[in-house]
Amino acid sequence: MTATELEKFVNDYIETWSTTDSKQRQKLVENMYSKTAEFYAEEPGDQAVNHKGTDAIFGNISHVNDRLVVGNKLVTELTAYSVNHNSLKVSWQMKTPNGDLALQGMNFLQLDTSNKINKDYIFIG
Repeated sequence: MTATELEKFVNDYIETWSTTDSKQRQKLVENMYSKTAEFYAEEPGDQAVNHKGTDAIFGNISHVNDRLVVGNKLVTELTAYSVNHNSLKVSWQMKTPNGDLALQGMNFLQLDTSNKINKDYIFIG
């Protein structure tokens, strides 16, 4: 990916988690994730999850969006990203409407040969 393509990819990734428009979110998931992609989360105090395929990943992102973006009015911001061959590290934070930090973390993304997400690992904190 060129630098411009990479920047667009990372911004679209953040938008996938941020948009309250379900149709836009679905389109972003389909454009960004391979059909066989997997999403992994294992945070202290939460049950480990592994979602496989774009439908399951869309459902998970929609659930998170309903709870945090719509329900708590949190705004997701990209804080940094870096690339290493076919892998990306995307750091982000979520803030309350008054600008207080509510949550921060990073996602480790492995891309396939068509530059779609094949594996997505989330780390909170």
